Amino acid sequence: MATEAKPAVASAEYYLIKKDDMENFMERCMLAAGAKPDHAKSLASCLIAGDYRGHFSHGLNRLGIHYFYSNLNSFS
Repeated sequence: MATEAKPAVASAEYYLIKKDDMENFMERCMLAAGAKPDHAKSLASCLIAGDYRGHFSHGLNRLGIHYFYSNLNSFS
């Protein structure tokens, strides 16, 4: 499943994480929040696309917001 992250540079401050591993993490987070599997997969795909295209304000950093609101609302 997920592989251990390896430092991208000599400093331990930066890590490279495979795109698929990050997308899988996002999906699992939303499943844990109660999202339906197809919704979790779709959201993860959209968020990873934002990061991949360089729109970091619309990628992983939005996951917490979606997770928080998923606990207030139903994904039905």
